[in-house]
Amino acid sequence: MKEKAIQKINTMGKVGAILALIAKILISILLALCVIGVVVVLCLPANLCKVKMDGSANVVVDLSAFGVNLDEADSQKIKDGVEKNANISYAGNKFSVDKIEVGGSTLNIAAAANLTEFNIKDCVWALVGAILNLVLLLISTIFASRLTKAFRSCQSPFEGNVIVRMKQFAYSLIPWAVISSVVNMFESRLWMASREFHLNIDFGIVITVLLILALAYIFQYGAVLQQESDETL
Repeated sequence: MKEKAIQKINTMGKVGAILALIAKILISILLALCVIGVVVVLCLPANLCKVKMDGSANVVVDLSAFGVNLDEADSQKIKDGVEKNANISYAGNKFSVDKIEVGGSTLNIAAAANLTEFNIKDCVWALVGAILNLVLLLISTIFASRLTKAFRSCQSPFEGNVIVRMKQFAYSLIPWAVISSVVNMFESRLWMASREFHLNIDFGIVITVLLILALAYIFQYGAVLQQESDETL
């Protein structure tokens, strides 16, 4: 029974090593393409391509559910009030009010906004962000590959080499969780007119790190118990 369990662990290690090798090759290719893309974009004139993205918003309020029917005086007061505050903020973007229509129990407000404007040179920053993410992913994949190799050749999952590799893989994910979140934040701001920054931590990676570290310490505890058992025998 013990030998079969070890064989399964070794088999999983072999399969994992193959998948990690494929992942490293694909990531390396993407990384090379992004670097080439940066060089190509830097060689292009800035006025080659300019992109301007506009957005529109249409707000409709139906007051009939409250039995409200607006007369001409009420309609004019609402129009004057909206025109004094003729900006609507949503998702970091400011929409300027273009048209106000009030009739009966319905209020219709049409607004427009300049969401973003950029040229071909600005794409360099998106490519640089992709390069940073790919480098971090490649580093984590390398440590994952070392862990699979440890599983492939181990005689026990409680071996010191397996535990060390598991901890190294978990620690390699920490920079990716932090730096990739910062990179993604700057990239999202590149395509938005707003310059507000909101840091979003990838809690999926954080939970993965904690789970792997917990497994590593569980295995380490198992190794201590196994050593004590061997010494007793």
